[in-house]
Amino acid sequence: MTINPYASSFSAELYGILRALYCVVTYSIPKALIITDSLTALQAINIRCWTSHIFVTKIVLLSSTLIKAGREIAFMWVPGHRGVPGNEIEDSLARLATSNNRHQDVSQIRLKTVNTCMSYADICQHLRDHFDDVWNTQYQSDPKGTSYKAVFPRRRKEDLRLVQTDTATLFRLRTGHCKLHLHHFRLGLHQDGLCDACHTPETVAHFLLVCPQYHAQRAILMAKLRKIGVTANTADILRNPGASCHVQHFVDATNRTL
Repeated sequence: MTINPYASSFSAELYGILRALYCVVTYSIPKALIITDSLTALQAINIRCWTSHIFVTKIVLLSSTLIKAGREIAFMWVPGHRGVPGNEIEDSLARLATSNNRHQDVSQIRLKTVNTCMSYADICQHLRDHFDDVWNTQYQSDPKGTSYKAVFPRRRKEDLRLVQTDTATLFRLRTGHCKLHLHHFRLGLHQDGLCDACHTPETVAHFLLVCPQYHAQRAILMAKLRKIGVTANTADILRNPGASCHVQHFVDATNRTL
């Protein structure tokens, strides 16, 4: 038996508990001990998070109703069930039920999709995932922004906690739309786009990793990057949030305005 495919594992754990309570009602069970290995689910039920999840609300209301009717209902947490033969079989059946293999022997297990309402959190997460996929599809198919996409193949949200001017500098380095000679050459603002010291194209990679006139500043940058595990690769340096402030310090030390 499966629930809505967009439900979270937390929702699945709660729904399992709810189904157990339904069985208590259906079969008129006078005493029931519901056992689960989801401590998070039991904690949510215990503190009665009425507004957090619709399944929590249903479990609390139904269990309270059953107790008032004279039934004995108790919940019990058990540790993870790895190594327990019966539970290993249960896991295998669960994986079989949710697999996409259409050639499985249907006599092994009866698969039924339950039309359950989803929690607000599950709906929000599903919508975020959906629109993130749509956004990334458009992002990757757009022929523009090749420099930026070399750093970030997929669109993502980040919180750099930098001041606005530093964020602008980092973005310019990522896109290549900065005041280095090669970009100025493309705009018709520089005669050849070559580095003044090396007479090779002054790209972002050249500025950050190669140009000898910034050797001293680069040595400090690389030492800081090694401490946080960032390799000497342009994409890795510009992608890693922990490297952002160090890159800005490097730019400041070169006295270049980007």
